[in-house]
Order: sequence, then structure tokens, then C-alpha cells
Amino acid sequence: MFYIGNPYLIIDFFGDKLRIKNLENSKIFLYSGDPIKISKIFEVLFNGFKTEKEILGELYKLLGKKDSFILWKYFLEKDIVVEEFTFNKLKSQIEIWLKYNWTHSLLFHVGSLKLNYIEPYTDNPNDIRVSNYEKYIQKDGFPDIYKEINSVIFSYSTELLELPKVNIKDLLYSRRTVRNFNQDKIDFKTLYSILYFSLEKVSFVRSKLENIGKNFCLLKNSEFTSLEFYIVVFDIIGLEPGIYHFNLKTKKLDLFKRGYFRESVKDIQMGQHVVNNAKFSIYITADFHKLIWRYRYSHKLRSLLIQIGKISQDIINFSTSYDVGVFVSPAIKDSKIEKLLEITDLERESVLYFMCFGKYDKDKSESYYFDNLK
Repeated sequence: MFYIGNPYLIIDFFGDKLRIKNLENSKIFLYSGDPIKISKIFEVLFNGFKTEKEILGELYKLLGKKDSFILWKYFLEKDIVVEEFTFNKLKSQIEIWLKYNWTHSLLFHVGSLKLNYIEPYTDNPNDIRVSNYEKYIQKDGFPDIYKEINSVIFSYSTELLELPKVNIKDLLYSRRTVRNFNQDKIDFKTLYSILYFSLEKVSFVRSKLENIGKNFCLLKNSEFTSLEFYIVVFDIIGLEPGIYHFNLKTKKLDLFKRGYFRESVKDIQMGQHVVNNAKFSIYITADFHKLIWRYRYSHKLRSLLIQIGKISQDIINFSTSYDVGVFVSPAIKDSKIEKLLEITDLERESVLYFMCFGKYDKDKSESYYFDNLK
């Protein structure tokens, strides 16, 4: 038998015996009794194999039943287990995931196969959404719209540069991944203008939510409401080095940690040398508490990642238009970056994306790719 919620777990029933085997660490539990005590199974699944609480909650209701066949049938009906011949097929399909340590992605994929949407598509989907929002607010209240940093040292803003007048075709063709920044400087006005213009849509959606009581449909763009932006300044003219949070309400940079953090960021980014001459970096995070409040199904993680992609594209476009090069990477040491950014509430916020910025020599960049498309 194969436990769908965890590709490592096999459960076998044979006669009056039960066997639970964990493929990852070869942990095996054997139980022989007449009849099999479901309470014992519950205890082993929870303590020995870390089974999801939702499934265990339903199993708990069956504790008074003595027939092991009832439990087997329950597992089968709930797609918690599948029959043995199906397991053999599944096992061969997931071996490549296990071999190369893609366990978390496999769990997300397997868990998505039987997902039930609580907001099915209809001709008038907003009616369902509004009804759900009203229930959520009545039961759970509404989450904070803005994140407030408690330890702000100083808030910075400055005049904006004019929006660059660029041809969209030229802009798109001039975008590239820059892996070597030069020593040229970037001033605070340029940094601030990049952030202000590229995050304008996020700020706009967030401000509209202040009227959520009058229009529940505003929550349809709630991926934007869950994003936060942290800026690590290395070498910017007119701005002291340190770690800042972009306040989407005031549109100011809130300094909450002074210091030179280039080496820390380089270590967090797996030693990537591009950090050496970078002038600043951006970490994009998601407040999952806000996202989960709005979307009561985990499939929305895909939409969140898409929205981060959209925002990062805006940041890249405005940076390129101001002649600032960008390097992006998801290669992050999660535990270290959360400590650096002082993110302590693991139930809420998670760092998902890294962007690094600096000046570069256009004639020495990776434009050869486009130059050779002739």
C-alpha cells in the first residue's frame, strides 16, 4: 500500500498484522494483534511517521471500530493508500525524484493531484468570492494590510528621477543577465526611482485594500498584498549601508539594521562572485499568513510564484531603463537569510527570490547572444 501524502510511506495489511515501512530511512513498524488496534496505528502514524494532522483527525473518529478491514477500506477510499500493483507503478515513477533529493517538490506535486477548489469557476465567480470573503472576515477578522518594522532607525526618501523615455523594443533587447558589475557608482535617486516605479502596482493594490469593507472583490489581486521587499545596501551614494524594508504605505525606505553585509549576502547566495561589485540587492518575501487567509487551498502557491515573476520583471525593466544591470537567483540559504533580515515568525514570512544590482559595461556583457542571432 502506498501513502499518497508521503511518497516514502508504505502500509501493508495482512491477516491480523500491520506493517508500516518508511522508504527514506528504512524505518519499519510491525504490529500483530487480534484485532489490530486502530489507536495504536494512529499513535505510530503520528509519532513515528509524522502523518498530516488533517488525515489523523479523520482517523481519530474511527478509533472505536475494531475491524482492520474498515481502516483499510477508509485508506483506499480517501486515496491515502492505493493497491499494491498501483504502488509498484508509482514507485518506478517517483524514483528519479527521490534519487536526486526533490522530495519537497514531489510532495507538492502529489498533493496537488486530488486538490479540491473551494472557488469553482462559474459565470459569476465574484459572487462566490464575495460570499467567502464575508465569511472569512466574520470568522477570522482581516489581516494587517501593511507590514510594520518595529525597529526602524530612520526612514529615507528622495526626489524621483524622470521616467526614462525608451523604446520598448530596444528595452527588451537590452535586457540581460549581468554577472560582472564594474566599479561605477549608483546614487540614491536612481535606487529610489527603480523601487518606486517598479513597485507602484503593488503599492496601489495594497492601498485599495484599505476600502476592503466596501468592496470585497479587491481581494482578487491578493498575491500582491502578501509580498514584501527588503533592500541590502552595499555602496549607494547618499544612503548609508544597511538593510532596509520598502514601506509600501509611506513609499519610504525604512532602515532597521546598520552595517556592511556584502560578505554575509555572498555567503547566503552560495558564494556567487557577482555580489563582489554589486551596489545593492533586493530580497522578495511572501507573508503566507495573508495569502493563506485569502486562499484556503495550497495550489495558490503557483500563482504566488507567478506574481513574484511579474514584479521582478518590472524591477528588471526599470533598472535596465536606468542603465543598471541585474542578476537574479533563487539560490538562497534560507535559514541564514531569515536571520539576517530578522524574520523570526516562521508561520508567516518566507524569502523566495534574490536580485542583485550594479553598473556594467554594455560592450562586455552577454549581448553576444543577440548579436549572433543573425
